[in-house]
Amino acid sequence: MKGLDQLTRWISRRGKTEKDLYGDDSQLRKIKILLLQILNDLTTNDDSIINDGFHVRDFLANDHYLQERLLDIIKSADLSVGEDVALRHAVN
Repeated sequence: MKGLDQLTRWISRRGKTEKDLYGDDSQLRKIKILLLQILNDLTTNDDSIINDGFHVRDFLANDHYLQERLLDIIKSADLSVGEDVALRHAVN
């Protein structure tokens, strides 16, 4: 039952502690994506995890620090990389 707490701690890491734990650049991006995918899977499949079906969603709704961190991640996302890839595929 402490898995959400641990996942939150991993996602909430910033700066030097984040780089020390996960590495730099592409490795850091990959790990962050995997952590966010796990959080998404838990949220999406909340109905089948615990009987009441709202455990994960209630946890996320009440964790304001995690919400702020997720918004920071979204704000700092480099969307231009995706656009470049899409443009290259469109041109080819």
